[in-house]
Amino acid sequence: MKLLKILFRMTFMPVVWTIRLMIAAIAFVLSISTSLLSIVASIFTLLAVVMFIIGSNGNAFTLLILAALISPMGLPAIADKLLDLMDSVLTRVTAIMY
Repeated sequence: MKLLKILFRMTFMPVVWTIRLMIAAIAFVLSISTSLLSIVASIFTLLAVVMFIIGSNGNAFTLLILAALISPMGLPAIADKLLDLMDSVLTRVTAIMY
């Protein structure tokens, strides 16, 4: 039984480390993209206000929806939750291995 557990660890350890590196890389890219997208969301919001003043309500609503989606509370928040889920699953798999 002990030999089987050692073989199991040796087999899945590279997979676990690869997934850990992927999670770290995705978290890094997510943090940079969230900061850049928040700037773009601010610009979209300002453009939407200008569109409301001009009288083009359809375009203004579209810009507001896009700003809400790319803001840090939109799609990046969903990606962050999925990243946390991947990390918790990996932690549980690692706990089973040891």
